[in-house]
Amino acid sequence: MTEYITYEWYYDSRARKISSVIKDHDEIVGAFTLTLMRGDYPPQLSVDIEEEYQGRNFSKILLKNFHNYIYYNWNNSRGVYILTDNNRKSRPFIELDQDMLIFIDTDASGNSRGSSWWRHIVGMAHSRYASNAAHSRRNVDAGYELNITLRDLLQNIWKMRN
Repeated sequence: MTEYITYEWYYDSRARKISSVIKDHDEIVGAFTLTLMRGDYPPQLSVDIEEEYQGRNFSKILLKNFHNYIYYNWNNSRGVYILTDNNRKSRPFIELDQDMLIFIDTDASGNSRGSSWWRHIVGMAHSRYASNAAHSRRNVDAGYELNITLRDLLQNIWKMRN
């Protein structure tokens, strides 16, 4: 069957995530997602592209679409990004501070082609207190090896695409 590739980007208020996805015949085959966790868990990034679609620069397209979706929802008077869930009648929205820290679990990002994809993005910093120790008082980033601010992530995506 011939491929029919389409792209979407959206904020899903029920799942509390912002996604840039690639579809082939309406089936999601790749996604770059910022999940806004509940409770004590920090916001985290994930990327997932089905193996047969890897190596085709889809990750760069996902990043570009993610960047554009967030960047063009900047509200200058409030100094935040405001994203609206257009798929719900009540149109709930979320405000994102550009200095919010986002975390990445690089151990979960490896695949058969090699080590973590995140190591290639400039600006990722090693999490200061990355630890799996349950007794640690500073374990907000436990298990997350890298972090980056939303501002730095968007700037670095912009630099990668030009």
